[in-house]
Amino acid sequence: MVIQGRKPFLLGGLGLCLLLLAGEELQQQWGFVSSWGLWGLSFLGLVLWRLSRSPKKILEPVVTRLTHSSVQTAISITQTTLQQAIIAAPTLELSDLQTRLEALALESKLDTLEIIIAGEKRTGKSSLLSLLQNQSWSRETSLRWSEYCLALPDNSAETDQKVLENADLVLLVINGDLGDRLWHLLKFLHNQHVQLLLVFNKQDQYPAADQNEILHNLQHHVRDWLSPAEVMAISANPPAIKVRSHLADGSQEERLEPQPPAITVLITRLEEMLLQDQGQMSLARCWRECQQIQSLAKSRLNQQRRGQAHPLIEQYQWLAGGAALINPVASIDLLATFAINAQMIQELSAIYQQPLSVSQARQMATSLGKVLVKLGLVEFSSQAIATLLKSQPLPLTYLAGGLLQGISAAYLTRVAGLSLVRYYELQSLESQPSDRINVEQLKTVAKSIFAQTQRLDSLQAFVRDSLTQLQGIGDQDKLIPKS
Repeated sequence: MVIQGRKPFLLGGLGLCLLLLAGEELQQQWGFVSSWGLWGLSFLGLVLWRLSRSPKKILEPVVTRLTHSSVQTAISITQTTLQQAIIAAPTLELSDLQTRLEALALESKLDTLEIIIAGEKRTGKSSLLSLLQNQSWSRETSLRWSEYCLALPDNSAETDQKVLENADLVLLVINGDLGDRLWHLLKFLHNQHVQLLLVFNKQDQYPAADQNEILHNLQHHVRDWLSPAEVMAISANPPAIKVRSHLADGSQEERLEPQPPAITVLITRLEEMLLQDQGQMSLARCWRECQQIQSLAKSRLNQQRRGQAHPLIEQYQWLAGGAALINPVASIDLLATFAINAQMIQELSAIYQQPLSVSQARQMATSLGKVLVKLGLVEFSSQAIATLLKSQPLPLTYLAGGLLQGISAAYLTRVAGLSLVRYYELQSLESQPSDRINVEQLKTVAKSIFAQTQRLDSLQAFVRDSLTQLQGIGDQDKLIPKS
């Protein structure tokens, strides 16, 4: 049996028992251990146990600092990305991105440092911003201060990330609680090489005994990204305290006396960063510019490719829907849909510079079909479409002729096509053609696409479009009930 983790009481108790047994054995054999000796052994064991307990330590984070070499590598990768995008789409306009890349200079000093004080509502951002703007700083570079409120109703996590990644330094202000969203935001900014300080403001609202514990816990939670010196507790706007004075006539007078801000630890750390870390901030800004150029190039290429892919998907979804509608035998219906999907996959793959043979397209269609079945999308979508069709004033012959199968086949073909498009968009530009699908990634993509298309308004619009498109195919006097 293995005892997992630290068990101080269990181990201490067992150790004490062993000491007592040892003392009893000594007394029986040699008779020189008295009861006082047993207590002495017990006390000695307790002292040794206390000494053996190492105090809690916060390990310094393993920080991957940028170097000129690593940023130069990022520039080279960005240049390669632009070249590959041009090869994939010669008409794609990327000249502005090429100009931005050529303007990057590793040795240049930053003229202005962008510093954002970010935090949720009522964390004291405005008070802190006012104090820091009025502070005299020992630096050659000008500072541009701004304030940003997190977690507003219109803000998504992605919105917050896009705003804060443009800063050279972010002061993330909290009032004692670091939720899951802020934890992930800190992780993202760290990965983007944004300089960070985690500021626990309004510590005066907590009992003195709790302030150090809260600070220690925060330092522990973010230990992978921030050193203890980069996590601090302050009071930017402490409340006034009541002061009672005794007057000469024996009466008493009470008044509220304002308290000075307690931000010395923050100012000291900021001064150190402004003097020592500007070179790292300059490299980080250059590195982030490379990432943004790469992202924009891929986004423009994907947008152009989607302009070709989406009409193709629509063409094949109605073809699959029509084949399912007019075929009288369900097995032939499935075979036709499979063949249509395989052809669609082959043509979509060609658009994304991943050309496939006929056999490879069939294998990929099989893999994609298995993913949709395992996720339960086939059955679930059929039930949802059937529910919507019941509310439509349709002739009986339409339902008898397999309208449900037709719309379901069109819908699943659309989901398969959009999933493949998104899957290809997530691949790097330099990826080599392959008929092998990363099944787990495809599952994640298919779930996301299905969730988007399964919303009631989207599904209702698709059913309406399907009725319009399939009406011309399913001439009522030719509809045959399916076996």
